[in-house]
Amino acid sequence: MSATIQLRRGTAAQWTASNPVLAAGEPAFESDTGKFKIGNGSSTWTSLGYAGGSNEFDTAIIFEGATADAFETTLTVVDPTADRTITLPNTTGTVVTSGDTGTVTATMLANTAVTAGSYTTANITVDAQGRLTSASTGTAAQATDSDQNILAVAVFN
Repeated sequence: MSATIQLRRGTAAQWTASNPVLAAGEPAFESDTGKFKIGNGSSTWTSLGYAGGSNEFDTAIIFEGATADAFETTLTVVDPTADRTITLPNTTGTVVTSGDTGTVTATMLANTAVTAGSYTTANITVDAQGRLTSASTGTAAQATDSDQNILAVAVFN
């Protein structure tokens, strides 16, 4: 005797339009994309992520910490307008975000071509991002009158 097991199925558009809550452990299949989701008994279809072994995620990756509690870290993306690549370096460290304050240290900043030190009568070059790209100590000369009043100062580099 043979048996047929059939999953709930519909197109991605049909699932999104009806947006059901699947029972805990209940699988449902998108017939046009080949993807499926597994219910948790409380989340609507559009809130569930896709199941399976692909490296594609719906809109977020949620990380549970070492403690299974109500606090998670969620990595989300906005709807991209082109293919984007973010490369994480092959190094151990901490990712610093724009919302982070006070944790950027000097070791995290790239070196420039400028030698550390004090410059007098300096010739300074700054790029469009406000970074110091060159500095050198110049020489100065001044012209005075017979009463030692300064008439002009010139800087030579």
